[in-house]
Amino acid sequence: MKKILKLSKALLSQLGINVATRNVYMSKGLITHLKKRNHHNVLKYVDYVSSFIEDPDYIGNNPKVPNSFECIKILDENILVAVKLDKKGDYFYIASMYEITDAKLHRNIKSGRLKKFDNRKF
Repeated sequence: MKKILKLSKALLSQLGINVATRNVYMSKGLITHLKKRNHHNVLKYVDYVSSFIEDPDYIGNNPKVPNSFECIKILDENILVAVKLDKKGDYFYIASMYEITDAKLHRNIKSGRLKKFDNRKF
């Protein structure tokens, strides 16, 4: 596992996540996971995952998993980075990364699951 960044207070505040840790790690197995799940088109973005989390276009909570969240970066594709809190609660990790369609992006914005990230809040 490699530490890739420390989450901003602004991001955690906007997500409503209140935990002691702000460290995010990326496992060596992420690339294997992406290949296994046929997310080959996002492999070119793995080196930029920390910047996608630091400055996402949209953010949202995963309603099924407490203290987890999603960051969306709009590029040529809409890239979703899924971040989860480790079961022991002492670090976050990149759980997955994949492309979402424009339709899914707009549906999630309309439903309120995703909201525009405002890095000027703090």
